[in-house]
Amino acid sequence: MDEKYKKLVSKKLKQIADVYLDKDDQTQTYRAWSVDRDLTGLKSAVDNFWAEMPEGIDKLSNKINNKGVKDKIKQLITLIKSNIKICKSLNNFDTKDYTEDLNFVVSMDNIVSTRTITKDEKKHMNIINKKHLTIQRILNGK
Repeated sequence: MDEKYKKLVSKKLKQIADVYLDKDDQTQTYRAWSVDRDLTGLKSAVDNFWAEMPEGIDKLSNKINNKGVKDKIKQLITLIKSNIKICKSLNNFDTKDYTEDLNFVVSMDNIVSTRTITKDEKKHMNIINKKHLTIQRILNGK
């Protein structure tokens, strides 16, 4: 049994070593290829591919990239609406400010289907999100 186990371990170690040797051979081949080749043709081909992008592909990639953003915006809209609803009956909260936040986020929801949201817009929405999460914690703590 002990000899059988040693053979099995030896066989497995040989398989692992062979895989690593193959990867090393591939790496060496790619290194040699990249040093020997002039890559300007490849670069120009890639540049031309993106320059000649079919019409509509921009909208498709925009929709794919903005799917997660759109979901987060919907959650933020729900949060703000909830806070406004609760705060309307309370005297200590200014719902006008919350309505402005809601209007901004709704406008971002409309924009996200046509273009990517800028970094500054995302930062502003993050600030609004933090503010309304804090308000929600305060309201739920009452």
